[in-house]
Amino acid sequence: MKDLGGKVRADTLAKLAVHYENSSVRRLGYLLERMQHARQANALRPFAGKAKTAVLLDPSVKPLIEELSGLDEKDSRWKLILNESVEVDF
Repeated sequence: MKDLGGKVRADTLAKLAVHYENSSVRRLGYLLERMQHARQANALRPFAGKAKTAVLLDPSVKPLIEELSGLDEKDSRWKLILNESVEVDF
C-alpha cells in the first residue's frame, strides 16, 4: 500500500471503487490515508458518507469474548471499527 498507493490516479480509483463493496472501499481509503496518500484516500471519502454502519477493519479477527468487541477504537470518518493495528513504516 505504501509503495503503490501514490501511483494510482485518484479519479481512476474512484471510478473503479463503484464495482466493489462499500466496506472494502472504506478499508482501502483508511489504509491509503494511513500511508499518507491523501489525494487517493479523499477520492474514496464519499463511500464512507454513504455507509450506515461501521464495519470491522479486519473482518477475519473476531474477539474471543463478544463483550470485548465494544472496546475497539473507531474511526468515524471511514466508519470502521479498528479491531486490528496497522503498522506504518516510512
